[in-house]
Amino acid sequence: MCILPLALHSQSQGDTLQNESEETINPVFITGSGTATKSNASPYQVKVISGKTIAQLGAQNIGEVLQNQSGILLNKDPVLGTGINLQGLSGQSVKILVNGVPMVGRMNGNIDLGQITTGQIDRIEIIEGPMSVIYGSDAIGGVINVITKNCNALPFQQIKGYADAVNNYNLDYNAQFKAKNTTPVFVNAGRQFFGGIDFDTSNRQFDWKPKTKYYANATSQWKHGANTIHTLRIAGYHEELLDRSNAESNLISVIGYNKRFYTLRGEISLNTSHKTKNGKQVQWLNSYNDFHRLSTMVRRDLVTGQETPVNANSQDTTRNRGFNSRAIVTQTKNKNIHWLYGYDAAAETLQSLRTGSPKSITDFAIFLQPEFFFTSAISVRPSVRAMYNNRFANYSIENGKIKTGPIIPGIQTKIAIHKHLTFRASYAQGFRAPTLKELYFLFVDINHNVRGNSNLKSELAHNYISSMDFTHSSTLADIRIVGKGFYNQISNQIQLSLVDASTNLFQYINVGQMNSKGIGAEITAVLGKPSSHNTSRRWNTQAGFDLIRANSKLNDTTKWVGFSTVQSKLNVGYNWHKMGITTQLFLRHSGNTMNFLSTGATYTVRSYNLLDLSITKRFHSIRLNAGKKTAPISLQLGCKNLLGVKQIASQSITPSVHSTSGNLNIAAGRALFCTLNITLQ
Repeated sequence: MCILPLALHSQSQGDTLQNESEETINPVFITGSGTATKSNASPYQVKVISGKTIAQLGAQNIGEVLQNQSGILLNKDPVLGTGINLQGLSGQSVKILVNGVPMVGRMNGNIDLGQITTGQIDRIEIIEGPMSVIYGSDAIGGVINVITKNCNALPFQQIKGYADAVNNYNLDYNAQFKAKNTTPVFVNAGRQFFGGIDFDTSNRQFDWKPKTKYYANATSQWKHGANTIHTLRIAGYHEELLDRSNAESNLISVIGYNKRFYTLRGEISLNTSHKTKNGKQVQWLNSYNDFHRLSTMVRRDLVTGQETPVNANSQDTTRNRGFNSRAIVTQTKNKNIHWLYGYDAAAETLQSLRTGSPKSITDFAIFLQPEFFFTSAISVRPSVRAMYNNRFANYSIENGKIKTGPIIPGIQTKIAIHKHLTFRASYAQGFRAPTLKELYFLFVDINHNVRGNSNLKSELAHNYISSMDFTHSSTLADIRIVGKGFYNQISNQIQLSLVDASTNLFQYINVGQMNSKGIGAEITAVLGKPSSHNTSRRWNTQAGFDLIRANSKLNDTTKWVGFSTVQSKLNVGYNWHKMGITTQLFLRHSGNTMNFLSTGATYTVRSYNLLDLSITKRFHSIRLNAGKKTAPISLQLGCKNLLGVKQIASQSITPSVHSTSGNLNIAAGRALFCTLNITLQ
């Protein structure tokens, strides 16, 4: 899944697969399709966030990128990082992929989006709604696939420095190495340092914890014959986060506790893309992911500076390993029917002091997704996934009867009503097996009584989505308008809830019923007549809103609990072509919202607005080494969070493991920032 078709790999650095307007209005995507597909040709309603948009945001991780999307809610935990809510469904229902490889290492259901840095990203592809037929468990709410930069034809080196007024100091390095008759290699590496922010300087605790990240990844690509390409990717990530307690005074000393969280990630993947003589395209992806999180605590004498380790019960280590193998075969030679089929195999292990002995779970599935073209305007894509799960979908014989695992169906329909207007509708089932942590977690001390539940059932979802998509291009403008609606119904949803008030016991349980529904619209417009010396248009704008409603009830005797929220955005940009200057304004409104904590508790959050502004100046070249070299450079100046939002009052309304009343962190404050980008070719 992480390779585009063979013909697209000859793109040189700086080239795009489409012209700028086409890339904005009708982008190419590969998630769930097996080959590069234009969005107007797909039954899926796909959203693509380009690398250009990411750069204009000045975003340093994908959490900052997705914060600008109106249909996505983010929750930011000071220690656990940035989690996501999509279609009213929390993070454990959203599959996070990097080049089609599932990320492991969820903390309380979420992958920390802040751990995916933007220096390596080419684009982000988002498909809302169940993608369980192709991607299996955890894809009930949708899929977010991060596509990283790949090997290009021309060698280059690029250095980018970033600094802002809220203690972020980052350095990122990209390079393409290619000597004659050698395999090209793309490298990305860097360091991100955040010094932390404390809104109340009278104590030792930071509202935003200090954090340091180191990362490096390399991609190599080579051909085997005329029709086969292999892509090898190796990636590593290291993060250190410091959490300081308040000071404790006594007659002889002043004491504080420092807790450090270390996160290590490693990935190795090999993708083979092969095109057969009869027109089949085969994508075969094999990967290994390693996630390791370690916490340590020391007791620090704040007078002498001496540190001593705290007892071993205050230390913890968690390690996840994930193996994944997936093959997708597509065949499009017949104009009346296109075939997509393949298999998906996954195995995950978990080792933690709080889950006891190492635990494992394996999954194997085959899937089929043909697309029938009844006319040039109407296509229907039924799909089905048959799976085996060693804990929740065993194939066995009991009392003479065969016990089978779940069969996951789906169907997508696309109708081209007019050359400018397309209708899409789909139904799909979603499936999520309980995670190893939800099954076996055990955390009991003076403040906690949290337990897993080995009797949990798998979640099963029914999703309905429809959309109307209008596109039109002229000499003066390219416009796309999308209206959508969705409905999710989930049975046996897994939540952490208070089950025994007398012992303050929290346990993962299956909630009786849950549903979410919503409507939304988005308009994208690229305006202005291209000039003879520049084919890009001057104005670009994107506006959208989403109304989301979610409800749940524990059983037939309890009441429905739910929330509604309105989310909207407005992005406006203008290009001064002759001056090489681009300006961009990003406005995001988040309405009153109820969120669910990782503990199962709920809390309300008042509405707020986030406003960012950036100005980018492109310099064609500067002279280096006495005029022997030139280096294209760009300078970006801007301000994030112009309105200065820091914290929003929140109020817990249901029992939780920890108190949630008080202020909720939204941003570290108003931040002037500067980015300098130098490219050597």
